[in-house]
Amino acid sequence: MEAVKDFCEFLSQFWQKGLGAINIETLEPIFVSELFTKETGIQNRDIHLCGINFYEKFLHPKDFIILPRIHDVTMKYFEKQKVMNECMPIATYNVRLKNIVGDYQSFSMSLKIISIETISVKSKRFGLLICQPETKFGFERFVLCIPDKKKRLYFSNASGKYVSKEHLEFRAIEKDILKLIASGYNEARITKELHVKIDLIRYYKKCIYQKLYVSNMSEAIYIATLHNLI
Repeated sequence: MEAVKDFCEFLSQFWQKGLGAINIETLEPIFVSELFTKETGIQNRDIHLCGINFYEKFLHPKDFIILPRIHDVTMKYFEKQKVMNECMPIATYNVRLKNIVGDYQSFSMSLKIISIETISVKSKRFGLLICQPETKFGFERFVLCIPDKKKRLYFSNASGKYVSKEHLEFRAIEKDILKLIASGYNEARITKELHVKIDLIRYYKKCIYQKLYVSNMSEAIYIATLHNLI
């Protein structure tokens, strides 16, 4: 365990980034560097005091619900890459953590596996979390980056798996709705234009929110336009 802590602190100082060490199978936090504490306010004593309730205390409630599901999919992808002797991807989770004053702040957490052959403790498998005080929105919230292939995959909340950008599951009607709203159409005009009942329009809007991890149509249009999804 001390080897993991020393390794984490060394890299944190070398890279000048906040680093944490976790058990990658359970997401259990093991250690955070001084720079990680400086960035987030989270200390090693918080890890020891909170135990298994750490994420429930510090993660935003919505992130606390969805993160275990996403990480489970990430781990399955890691295992697949390992079996195929492929380059291990780097997973990035954009989450909201509670700071010292009780407000939620957005952070980008990039997860990289520590070589199991060189560092292993009691059969646990470890990962490094690289913490940065920034975040991505929409479908870029949860991403896998495969370095050797220069490939990025995005977690789809609709299908429960990582997909390429061009395979984000937007229905044709959802694209039409986004385009019409971006053009200034309200729900009543959209129903006439698309010949669809208003209840269905509202259903598809909720689907769009879910796929892009947003809470309103303004955010959805911004994300979709920014990434040429419509």
